[in-house]
Amino acid sequence: MADVFDPMAGQAQPVTAAAGDGEPAVHDIGVAVYVIPTDAPEADGTLAWNKTTMIVVTARAGAERGIGWTYGAAASPSIRW
Repeated sequence: MADVFDPMAGQAQPVTAAAGDGEPAVHDIGVAVYVIPTDAPEADGTLAWNKTTMIVVTARAGAERGIGWTYGAAASPSIRW
């Protein structure tokens, strides 16, 4: 089973689209970090690891919803832009 770490729980910030661009404002962004253990130790000749960290992001704008994911460090969601 994967360990779930949600560093942004309760801290969603509304993000507005540029004025006059005709696009709906993004009004909800969620992020979660999943740490998934591997079945056995893995290596590529330069590094070795026993887990994979995946970041999942969801967003809502108007009636649309989106989801995206990437591999990265568990600290990635704490980066502010």
